[in-house]
Order: sequence, then structure tokens, then C-alpha cells
Amino acid sequence: MLDEIAELKHDIDKKLEKEETNLGLLRQCLTRYDSNTHHMVNILNSFEERLEN
Repeated sequence: MLDEIAELKHDIDKKLEKEETNLGLLRQCLTRYDSNTHHMVNILNSFEERLEN
């Protein structure tokens, strides 16, 4: 019984570690996408200003 509980805890810990890794990768992607979006908005604003002049 205790062995089963220990094995279950180990499996849960491994899954948690994997999910934490996935979360970190997702955060990195979101940061990169946010940066790309910011740069694209700046480019589009620049184009808009040029068209208005």
C-alpha cells in the first residue's frame, strides 16, 4: 500500500515537473509574441504617419 502511494506520488511529481517545463516554454513564447506584436504595431504606426503626410 505504501509502495503504491509512493509510486503515485512519484508519477504526480514527474507530471508536475513536465507541466512546469511546458508552462515555462509557453511563457517564453508569449513573451516573444508580445515583443513581435509591439514591433509590428510600431511599424504600422510608422506607415500610417507616412501616409498621412
